[in-house]
Amino acid sequence: MENTEIKFFNEEEKRVCYLPESVQQIKKYFDQNKDATLIISFSEIMDKENHNDFNDLSNINITKLMLSGNSRKEYNYNALFKITELIELDDRCGNLEYDFKHFPNLEILRLEWNKKTQNLNSLKKIKELSLWSYKPKNKNLSEFENLISLNELRIIQSNIKGIIGIEKLKNISELILIANRALSINEIEIPFNNIKNLYIESCKKIELEKIIKLFPNTRKLHYYSSTPIKSLRPLLDGLKNLEELNIAGTKILETDNRYWKDYKNIKSLHFYDRKHHILKLKDF
Repeated sequence: MENTEIKFFNEEEKRVCYLPESVQQIKKYFDQNKDATLIISFSEIMDKENHNDFNDLSNINITKLMLSGNSRKEYNYNALFKITELIELDDRCGNLEYDFKHFPNLEILRLEWNKKTQNLNSLKKIKELSLWSYKPKNKNLSEFENLISLNELRIIQSNIKGIIGIEKLKNISELILIANRALSINEIEIPFNNIKNLYIESCKKIELEKIIKLFPNTRKLHYYSSTPIKSLRPLLDGLKNLEELNIAGTKILETDNRYWKDYKNIKSLHFYDRKHHILKLKDF
């Protein structure tokens, strides 16, 4: 096979495009750049008629892998499931059936969920976990209860109804919940004292009063809700450590918002101007 130069998606960030004809050059590059990311973009290889598997990756020292796009043909992915030294995996295609017991060193996972995915709870070293369309049968997060190294958790467009399972994970400092329409946090009573960054969007069953109770040490709060808020005072009084508040997109009903400026701990405040507000965004 002809040996060609490496194609980069971003050379500065060491994001390398996988091309079968460049494998030898890619191997040399990864030997010299342990922190490089290999990106398998299906749009780049879809026209390569004789390419049906990824066995040529077995001799490349890959620790960061990303899959991009949707495949229009069937491949043999067995070689990808044997990259045991993988530290970072980003696959938002949703096509592959991972058994994560084969990835004991994984620290960062961004994944479009596949119902045949197995052993997510075996990722003992996982620090950052982002899941799209996560649909566990029990509709909660009990599968994560042993992920003691977890620091950042993002759940987007899932079917979960509760977050039971993560209340005892003491290392979580960032929690992002987006478009989980059935999700309520009312069943939880133990506060998440270590969470500093909290992002909640389009989770209509999550009540602001419960946020104040469960996340008392939040420093950055992004809260986007279709349910109007009568007043910001309970939030500003309840979250003593709050430094950054973004409520753009959430309607605040109170007219006299001049007291918002009294909370000197708030260094950054974002909201949409409303006609009934006395103070506008430019006043802060």
